[in-house]
Amino acid sequence: MASISSLGSGSGIDLNSILTAIMNVEAIPLNRLDTKEASYQAQISGLGALQGAVAAFQTAAKKLAVSAGTSPVSSFSSMRASLVDTTLGTVSAAQGAVAGSYKLEVNALAQGQQLQSTVNPDLNAGQLKIEIGKVEGGVGSGGAFTANSSIDLNIELDTSTGAVSLESVRDAINKANGGVSATIIDDGQGGRTLQVASKSTGSSNVIKISGDIDSLNYDPSTNEGVGAAGMAQTQEASDARIKLNGIEITSSTNTFNNPIDGITLTVSKMTATDSPTTLNVSADKSPLVNYLSDMVKAYNDLNNTIKALGYYDKDGNGAQNGVLLGDSTLRTVQNRIYSTMFAMAGGINDKVASLDDLGISINKSADGTAPTGEISLDTAKLQRAIDSNFESVANFAATLGKNLGSVTDAILGSNGIIPAKTTGLQATIKSIESQRDQLSRHLDSVQQMYIKQFTALDSYVASMQTTAASLTQQLASLPKTSSSSK
Repeated sequence: MASISSLGSGSGIDLNSILTAIMNVEAIPLNRLDTKEASYQAQISGLGALQGAVAAFQTAAKKLAVSAGTSPVSSFSSMRASLVDTTLGTVSAAQGAVAGSYKLEVNALAQGQQLQSTVNPDLNAGQLKIEIGKVEGGVGSGGAFTANSSIDLNIELDTSTGAVSLESVRDAINKANGGVSATIIDDGQGGRTLQVASKSTGSSNVIKISGDIDSLNYDPSTNEGVGAAGMAQTQEASDARIKLNGIEITSSTNTFNNPIDGITLTVSKMTATDSPTTLNVSADKSPLVNYLSDMVKAYNDLNNTIKALGYYDKDGNGAQNGVLLGDSTLRTVQNRIYSTMFAMAGGINDKVASLDDLGISINKSADGTAPTGEISLDTAKLQRAIDSNFESVANFAATLGKNLGSVTDAILGSNGIIPAKTTGLQATIKSIESQRDQLSRHLDSVQQMYIKQFTALDSYVASMQTTAASLTQQLASLPKTSSSSK
């Protein structure tokens, strides 16, 4: 509402201040609407905080629920594998693994074949074929070679030198991106050799080179080149070999898949002679402990949020009251979740009948007379229950997770108590905005009325002041009379 600075300029009366004071009184209903809206907005923010805390609790609780067709026992446990000598490699266990201990020997590591040319071999342009495969009976046995992959190269003359260089052969091999790689070894005294290595380990990945360049040919069946100038083997292709409880197992790589059901073993070092290590497989039930710990923490976080939102500032005249003090939504949410948790009971044949059997209890005040609203988890008691009655613990926890998921879904769903309350407040705020618009227009009309009246008053008073001044002047100009005493 704007003030008019010219009001009272004619009469000298401070009509603008009077108008401001009047309009401040007229605007009291508008200020009340602003106060109400601020309060409702604060409540919406509080409901948002409550919804976030319930959602966090729901996430933690639903970890305890198991999907259809899955047993709680398998959901809350996993298999764990370890090596006593951790320097030998790594091991992991899948769900189908069976607990046990196994004697492990690592007798050989897998390696890839490497070939090397003579020093400064004679090279010529031509076709070169490189194959990867297996020799029946092994390299040098004379057995048949069966290829599983191959690359064909066309080695050309270097136009600048008119000759074939080791570099051009190396680059052609690497550019083909086949099953081998090539590099040049320089002895520092002018001697240079070409080394070709298989990218894959294992006896099924040996190299065969044939074609027009005799100095680079190699036949794995005979383990020699074509003629005295051919390639020679410097490292044989071999499989990794281990023994588990005395049974020998081979792999073309250093990774053994399912040497025992559900086990994956990757070796990186051999065991010393007659010094086996132990591979242990055991059930890991820590996921259930972790899930219950997360749920307890999320419940306490929710409880603290409810306390803060409903806090009563008895010592500060309500200045620090929670934004949802007196709102039944808080109590409803708390009661539904609390009753769902602590009304849980196990089956007739279950050895776990309540949360207390899992080590979950309600905290009490320092003097032990009243509950604080928070809960705690005795992990030692929970572990004893898991060790002695894991199936009953798992079944109880799965039912708890399912029930808490259902009750929190009802609280947070589109028709739940929190969204419904929020929607109602938003509708109220929208109504306030409409009332504010109407009241603002009314106040503008009232102000204009007062401005019109005050303007007329200002003119009237100014006119009277002018008349009074004129009469005073005329009276002052009248001749003075004198009187004599008798």
